[in-house]
Amino acid sequence: MNDITSSNQKWINAKDIGFVSSPSEMYHEHSFRMIRGATAAKFNNNAFLSLEKDLYKNPAKSHAILLQDCFAYGCGFIIKSQDKYIHQSRYLNPDIEPRIKNSLRSSPIQLDTQTVWICGCNASVRNYWHWHAQSLPAILHCIDFLKSLGIRKYGVIVPKMTIWQKSSLEALNLETKDIVEVSIYETVFAKNMVISELMYSGAPYDASIYRKQVKDTILTSAKNSNTHFDVNKIFLSRKDSDRRPMLNESIFSAKLESLGYTTLVMSHLTYFEQVLAFNSAKSIVCQHGAGTTNALFCEKDTNILELYLLNHPNAGPASLLKTNGATIYADVFDDDGLGAATPGWNVNIDICLETISRMS
Repeated sequence: MNDITSSNQKWINAKDIGFVSSPSEMYHEHSFRMIRGATAAKFNNNAFLSLEKDLYKNPAKSHAILLQDCFAYGCGFIIKSQDKYIHQSRYLNPDIEPRIKNSLRSSPIQLDTQTVWICGCNASVRNYWHWHAQSLPAILHCIDFLKSLGIRKYGVIVPKMTIWQKSSLEALNLETKDIVEVSIYETVFAKNMVISELMYSGAPYDASIYRKQVKDTILTSAKNSNTHFDVNKIFLSRKDSDRRPMLNESIFSAKLESLGYTTLVMSHLTYFEQVLAFNSAKSIVCQHGAGTTNALFCEKDTNILELYLLNHPNAGPASLLKTNGATIYADVFDDDGLGAATPGWNVNIDICLETISRMS
């Protein structure tokens, strides 16, 4: 199991050396709509076009792929099979060699050879959206593929998990207890490993049947728990984050509270409370951010206003509404072009209230 790193290592499409499943089926609730908010009458047309292009393009075909003699590098979840690096796993990994070297600070850990191991994560190991939109659906996709082959003994390789990652994985009620957590300074070796392209760059905004399965299963687990959280209107605060801070958030939230909205900070809630808050709400106002991923658990009659910055029109959270058929309104605001490093921005409250008045 010797391993070396080199910029000249060969990268290969996993489908060229693995056993490939049939394509993942789509599940798209056609009541889903993205509606341009009040800012569309003023500026930022290209940002709206970017969002619409990502949300409405034709879906890609994603496959699960069974591979042999695989290394999974904990720093970046780069996959190597039969001495070839898997091209799909380059996703979100701009600095390949440092990540592999980090992973090889100790000898690779050999996993049980009688178990088929599912790669359960991509390089974005702590991102709430990537975990729910890609990793969890990919795990379910791989399980279905293995069952179709008559394979019942499987395990899952994941990063060192946060509390919410453990809660979400437990809520899926997997038929295995073989969960191996890999730190960024570890590498594991699996005789047989399966990956899903749902976890990579080909289909990040597509609505597969496995996103619906994630939504339905986790929501059922939340409702069957001892958790109770019911709210009609939500303003999602990001005051717990220093990324893209809204400088006039306190004024905005006070105005929304006068209209019956409840201000929530997602990091102050348990995992199931987040799920049930979004499931019960009929009207949601939120800045673009990880917490909006919980929109996956909304009902079809929910309306969401998501506030974007001009230089960050990311369709990720909005794409999750294709799974439940809810409606998203989009307003885009000018910024300083510094992205997450911005010292702050101000929302135009009057424009937001105009859009909210259109939400029924």
